[in-house]
Order: sequence, then structure tokens, then C-alpha cells
Amino acid sequence: MSCEARAQLLNELSNAVAAYNRAVNRMIRHSGLHPPATRVEVTLARGECDACRAALLAHEREHGCVSSLVAL
Repeated sequence: MSCEARAQLLNELSNAVAAYNRAVNRMIRHSGLHPPATRVEVTLARGECDACRAALLAHEREHGCVSSLVAL
């Protein structure tokens, strides 16, 4: 059975991970330069990933919509 809330949280996590990936890639392209704004962008994107993952795990734990055999 599909859980719409879980699907939404997975989508949000996917978007956050993609944003983090883009930020890290910008840092790589500007290797050696790493302006503070780029570091801040990476840090903020990482924080968003962590928050999205925590929300997903909390939902799964509270709602029980994922088998206990599945772990992230």
C-alpha cells in the first residue's frame, strides 16, 4: 500500500540531495577559490538534506509505512 506522505517526503529528500550535489559540484568547479558564499551554500544544502532525511525517518517510524527490514 502506497503512503502519499512518505512519497512526498521522499521527493523532498531527492530535491534536497540534488541541490546539495549541485552546490558541491560548483565548489569543485571553482577548486581552490571556495568563496565563503559557496561554503555557506553547501552547508545550508547539507542541513536541508539532514532535515529532510530526519522527517522521512520520523514519518516512517510513526506511521509504520515501511517494513522494518528496510533501512536508510
